[in-house]
Amino acid sequence: MQKNRSSGRGTVPAVLVLVSATAWSFLAGAWLVLKHPQLAGQIDWLIVRASGITAFALLTAVVGMGLLMANPRNKTQWRLTPRLMPWHRSLAMVTLSFLLTHLTMLLLDHQSGFGWRELFVPMASGYRPIAVAFGIGSFYLLIITLVTAHMPRLLPKGGWLRIHRIAAAAWVAAWFHGILAGTDTPTIGGLYQVSGFVLVVLLFLRYWPVADPVPAGQKRRNEL
Repeated sequence: MQKNRSSGRGTVPAVLVLVSATAWSFLAGAWLVLKHPQLAGQIDWLIVRASGITAFALLTAVVGMGLLMANPRNKTQWRLTPRLMPWHRSLAMVTLSFLLTHLTMLLLDHQSGFGWRELFVPMASGYRPIAVAFGIGSFYLLIITLVTAHMPRLLPKGGWLRIHRIAAAAWVAAWFHGILAGTDTPTIGGLYQVSGFVLVVLLFLRYWPVADPVPAGQKRRNEL
């Protein structure tokens, strides 16, 4: 019974995240058409851009929730993990689905010039190779993070958590990829600015020293 309840709690966030992300992706595509009317007839390219923007926004939420749960204050004061973890997991899987959509549509769009080699081999692309390499690196880091998170028992104790921290590097690489590779970066520059600011603040709070609530004198008396 407990397992069924837990499964139910995980299903609701997954469905809500998927529906919301799909709606966001359609809105992103509509926004791009409004700003660049010449894209109206380029459906494949619109899906490429909308799915990429959505994947980045979702990844920002995934990493942000991870930083909140890893914050030392969360263990003693906030206690957000039971509520955030189902959303964290659902967001991660939906992020992967939109990222795979992004890659698939690049393959299907014959005008993009991307084949298997350009998509998965860094610096193989003739289009902004450094920017594309950031995207490829982000994809690989995200895959490693997701795979190891689902098989922690196969790793040394605490190993999955140490590997899990490279999700932040995946986000940084995705951030540079979006800014440098996106043809519409000026249009959605605010997304990169806001997401960068939010994660820098969360990272700062994550490593900002936490004051010990027990006075030093009281602690010594307790030890005696």
